[in-house]
Amino acid sequence: MEFTSPAAHDRYDAFVAVADRAVIGLDMDGTLSPIVEDPELAHIHPEAPEALATLAPHVRALAIITGRPARQALALGGLDEVGDAIGDLGRELFVLGQYGNER
Repeated sequence: MEFTSPAAHDRYDAFVAVADRAVIGLDMDGTLSPIVEDPELAHIHPEAPEALATLAPHVRALAIITGRPARQALALGGLDEVGDAIGDLGRELFVLGQYGNER
């Protein structure tokens, strides 16, 4: 891994030392899923579920944050299955979204 400054390397080392207590938050649209003209056509990147499952054992929990209803975010790319796999590892996947009516 390349670092642009000694301070960046120090911050990385400090994070890795406590990663098992960290919660990693990721946005759905624009991070796990590309921004698309029609939000109904969005799907998470095909490699995202495996990447999340690989990251999960190294942190306390993962959180997916979205302006969509949480249930819709789960349906966009197999996150229910990812959540089950992460739970089997003794970790947690939270999907935090808008609840209620969409415009």
